Amino acid sequence: MLARSFRLLAPAFLLMIATAQPLHADTLNRSLETLSELNRIQPLQNPEYSTGEKLLDGRILDRKNKVVGELHDILLTPGGEVSSIAVEFNRLRLGAEVYLGSNELQINPVSNGYALGLDDDQIKDAYPEMLAGIESAAGNSDIFSVRKIVGANVKARDGRHLGTVDQVLFTGNGARAEALYVAMKYGTLRGEGVAIPFGSARIGYKNGQTSVLVGDDIADSMIAIAKND
Repeated sequence: MLARSFRLLAPAFLLMIATAQPLHADTLNRSLETLSELNRIQPLQNPEYSTGEKLLDGRILDRKNKVVGELHDILLTPGGEVSSIAVEFNRLRLGAEVYLGSNELQINPVSNGYALGLDDDQIKDAYPEMLAGIESAAGNSDIFSVRKIVGANVKARDGRHLGTVDQVLFTGNGARAEALYVAMKYGTLRGEGVAIPFGSARIGYKNGQTSVLVGDDIADSMIAIAKND
């Protein structure tokens, strides 16, 4: 009975294997094509991108283009959208760091930082409400800190350790995160950098550490591109 059941199932099982191999090849080819285009120009030299490191050196301006504070961090959604920014209004003598929601406060990226749709007095009036929002912004597990993403270990789903995040790459004006630039540390690969789409990575927190997980097709494509550099 068991042998008969196996004979009936064997053709279907072999068909599943035969079908899975082309599907995997198609997925790998698409991933390789996407990463090849993303790395066609050396990502850190591509004028279309700004690094998170550069953005975090920026200033906070009011609606009159006056410097009112310093940017401490950028918080991102899983899709790379700017959810909020961490700001210290030291120029206005408002001590504690606060999180400013990008939609509520009309935050716009500018060449030297981020500009708010508020003037000095409006910022001071809204400051107590900004302080009240700190806990909810900082404690959201679906929002990711740029400062904590940088340096995070990058692994494939099959367990391969690929390297660490060297930079978060934003659109040129800093409106959204487009890619992660990974310093490869796999096999003989040491120091080669590969950019991957931000949305292709699964970012998570565990035991106070940030980690980045990518699919095996993305991992294979990263290795192939790094070897060809």
